[in-house]
Amino acid sequence: MTNTPATPTTPKILTRPMGTGPPNRSGNHGRTPSFNTRGGESAGEWRRNVPPSSASTTSPGPSTTESPTSAPISTASERRASIVRPTLSFASAAGGSKVATSTTTKGNSAGNPNEPTSVESSGEEDYTGALNRFNKCGSSERNPLMMQYFEWDSLGDKKSSWWQKFEASLSDLEGLGITQVWLPPPNRAMVGDGRGYDAYDLWDLGEFPQKGQQLATRWGTKSELLSAIREAKSRGIDVLIDAVLNHKLGGDTKEEIRAVEVDPMDRTREIGKVETIEAWTGYTFKARKGKYSIMTWNSDHFTGTDWDARRRRKGVFKITGPGDHQGWNPRVDSELGNYDYLLGVDIDHRHPEVRGDFMKWGPWVLQETGASGGFRLDAIKHMDSQFLCDFLRHTRATLQRPDLFAVGEYWTSDVKILSEKMPNFRGELSFFDVPLHHTFHEASKAGETFDLRRIMRNSLMRHRPDDAVTFVDNHDTVIGQTLESWVGPRFKPLAYALILLRPEGYPCVFHNDLYKPDEPEVAAILRKLINIRSEIAYGHVSDYFNNRNCIGWIREGDETHPGGCVVVLNNSSRTLGIRAWVRTKGTNSEYVNAINPNMRIPVSRFGRTLFSCPPYSVAVWIPATSQYVNSLSL
Repeated sequence: MTNTPATPTTPKILTRPMGTGPPNRSGNHGRTPSFNTRGGESAGEWRRNVPPSSASTTSPGPSTTESPTSAPISTASERRASIVRPTLSFASAAGGSKVATSTTTKGNSAGNPNEPTSVESSGEEDYTGALNRFNKCGSSERNPLMMQYFEWDSLGDKKSSWWQKFEASLSDLEGLGITQVWLPPPNRAMVGDGRGYDAYDLWDLGEFPQKGQQLATRWGTKSELLSAIREAKSRGIDVLIDAVLNHKLGGDTKEEIRAVEVDPMDRTREIGKVETIEAWTGYTFKARKGKYSIMTWNSDHFTGTDWDARRRRKGVFKITGPGDHQGWNPRVDSELGNYDYLLGVDIDHRHPEVRGDFMKWGPWVLQETGASGGFRLDAIKHMDSQFLCDFLRHTRATLQRPDLFAVGEYWTSDVKILSEKMPNFRGELSFFDVPLHHTFHEASKAGETFDLRRIMRNSLMRHRPDDAVTFVDNHDTVIGQTLESWVGPRFKPLAYALILLRPEGYPCVFHNDLYKPDEPEVAAILRKLINIRSEIAYGHVSDYFNNRNCIGWIREGDETHPGGCVVVLNNSSRTLGIRAWVRTKGTNSEYVNAINPNMRIPVSRFGRTLFSCPPYSVAVWIPATSQYVNSLSL
């Protein structure tokens, strides 16, 4: 190890932005439509107005130089392209205005370096991003961080339920700096090992012997859930309830109803005549005996089903009677003509009894469980957007929690499509950055042929950072699922570095990657990145996006977290790096790689330094004199 300077000084990062950023990205990884399987979804956008006068100085094209070890580097300093920082104007449903800013770097899909990338939309309104309006960080003053604490196949064992396993892990989560946890749906499923997305009874959290089950759901009993949430709150960790409000499955009784079959690929086209079918649309919840809610459900409360029990045939059937049925809800996604129907029996959120029951359930489930974090909303692509806005506003007003957090799952891989849909939700929730996830998946498959400079081009993280909940993988993207789009283990550390160590968006870590990774190294690096996010990654960001296989950025640090860091990502088979400037106050200094502390580099008194990164890896360089070098678990 190299000795530190005789007179220790903590170099400060230069604040001026350097380098060119990722050019514009287009393309849509649309999912294969399937009318009888569970889909997925993803955050409040409004309109961005980039002044036409927002121009920056053009710079020479990319160049590379050799390091003393013959490692090609990205020389941001030689070209020093300015970063255009246009003002984003948004519209707020809550009234008032607040200006959000976003870093927009030069370059577009046509290769024109003078055109800033953007998601275009007409008009100009004022809007405060959902991540600014709603509380996402519990009682912590550190960078907030969400964790999805379950996988598709998660299950307790003979010794402890999943809720008990969660409670036992809270000490570790607290130590890592997790501030918010997304738990699986706590409601009663249609079958004993159902995850809760096959929602049967939202009012049963593991308290009643329904559907041939004992008290416990797949995840455990209600008392175990409440105990775990109490312990989480005592450690400053908020809990999100996964709300499955789109559909029901596991009806108790069949009903004769009138329905018409529609084309599953175009739900607006009827392919048969109105006829009588038998559907499982009766929900009586006898074991619950009206506790918490006296409502029972029948065909009046649904818009469609996928099973005719009389003729034992599958299809997509639009319910027309008996009673007053209005057909598919128009305030849903227009994929497949109208994507109101997803699976099971589809709930009609326009029905006054449905709305009344849900408006009671929202405040109740948060009060009953003590889950102060808010909601993760499932499958909102298929739901009445106006109902969701009303549901969230009512819950916040009832609980006197105007800052109650919510994030929605709206599954589309195209940021332009997602941006067009987000205004329908009036800024009442944030959105999972599904487009960014799909880019990670693409990059992990492409290897070093993927151009890292465009890693954020198709993302809410770039275009709607104040509404983006970023993630690398989740329970729906694992191999074998309908939305399979798994990010490979070699690229996963790079993806996590991007969402954890940059200021844009609000990151969510997946349970699998921390506790059951494809390779042990993934979890080891992830823990270090989480620690760095908690302790070091603060302050202004300057980008060095100049080499297709090696990009980086500088975090300046702040008064509470001085020193900052230099982050370098490399997706090639060679050692690469970026040459950057740090302020050294005229003295020699040294930086250490927080991912591999055996790597150290000197910094001259002039501050011009090569920050290298090993092949297919991440490097996070911090001043060797930083107070965190000895305290971090490096």
